[in-house]
Amino acid sequence: MLDISALQNLRGDFTASNDGEIKFNSGITSISGCTITTDGVALDFANVTELVNTNLYAQSGGVLTFGKLTTAAIDGDNNTTWQATGANSKIEFTALTTLNNTVTDSFSGHHYIQAESGGHIDLSQLTAVNRANNPLDTRWSATTINNIVTRNSRVRN
Repeated sequence: MLDISALQNLRGDFTASNDGEIKFNSGITSISGCTITTDGVALDFANVTELVNTNLYAQSGGVLTFGKLTTAAIDGDNNTTWQATGANSKIEFTALTTLNNTVTDSFSGHHYIQAESGGHIDLSQLTAVNRANNPLDTRWSATTINNIVTRNSRVRN
């Protein structure tokens, strides 16, 4: 078991799998510069209100939930990937309305959002994708577009 229960801000790379456990503080409000992977385990980041430059991977039935997060961001010379792969694998952003990207370099600062092989990403509240130099440069990928749930009908494979 990895015990990070004293943390309020999360930075670094973490993996939770069926044969392991991460004990974390449900009071975590900020996640920045991380890669978080869940493999068959549900992690609920119920109080996170800041998500910056963070890669998220849910696989083999793993679930990542962000219930209070309304805005996620990418800045600096970074790319981010949010990927749900495999049946019942989910990344749930039940309150996320805005993706902000302040990167002005056209060769970096991409959001890769991928739902594959039965994975599901809930972006049903998303209303704005703001990018400093190209507002349409979020890259979407899904086995079927129904796997990425959004309000914006312009989202396509």
